[in-house]
This record gives sequence, structure tokens and C-alpha cells, in this order.
Amino acid sequence: MPQQKAIHYTKPGKASEVLALTTIDIPKVEANDLLVKLKACAVNPVDTKIREGKFPASDVMGYDAAGIVEEVGSSVKDFKKGDEVYYSGAMGRRGSTAQYGVIGYRMAGHRPKKFDWVESACLPLVTVTAWELLEEHFNLPQDDPTGKQKDK
Repeated sequence: MPQQKAIHYTKPGKASEVLALTTIDIPKVEANDLLVKLKACAVNPVDTKIREGKFPASDVMGYDAAGIVEEVGSSVKDFKKGDEVYYSGAMGRRGSTAQYGVIGYRMAGHRPKKFDWVESACLPLVTVTAWELLEEHFNLPQDDPTGKQKDK
């Protein structure tokens, strides 16, 4: 199986004491997945809390990232090889501090060209936070694919 470099999480503690560079397998793509070659990743509060031992973690941390699609699962229609994406990972999957990551396609978006790779990697947490604020706290109606607005 092809391999990659990754920042490995060994146990809870300070980053300088518990993170190490290691070699791991490149994960396999399933029907609803994208294999993404990492260009940049971000650190968000969840990553810090995981490293402190406050949440369960996989051996490779990191949620938010940006990169280039290398392989597309058989059921994925919205992305193709070569697409530039930004994405958020998910509990139960290896994180984004690796050269390659497999993510569910619904957790990815096409990278806005006006943002560089680092800026794109920082988008997932802030965009989800903004969406939740608008939808949950201001009770804004959800967008209807027909172009009409519906109340909740």
C-alpha cells in the first residue's frame, strides 16, 4: 500500500511533547469519498482540545484543510480529479495533518480562487459557525433550490 508522511498524535499533552512525524498508509477511497492531496491545514479549537485529551482522537489530528482531489469515489458526482477543495474532517477519520486525506464529499467545497491555500484551509470552521449563527440564532429561512424561500 502507498505511504505518506503525517503528524502523529501519541498521547494527550503539549504539542512539542506528543506530536511526531511518522509514515502511514494512504487511505483508500470508498463510494462517497474524496482522496485529497493536502496543500494547507488549519488548527481549530477542536484540534487543541483533542490534543489536551478532552475528546477522543485518531492517531492523526486535524479537521480543516485545503488541497487537490486525487481520486473520487464511485458515487461522487460534484467533484473530479484535479479539483481544488477546502474541507472539514470528521470524528472517526484520520485528520488533516498528513500529505493525503480521505473525506466524505459532503464535507468539501470548491476552493474560492480569491483565497490562497492557507486562507482556504481556515474557511471550514468559520463558515460553519457563521451558517449556524444565521440559521439558528437569527432564524433565517433555509434556501429553497427552486429559488423561493421557505420558513422553518
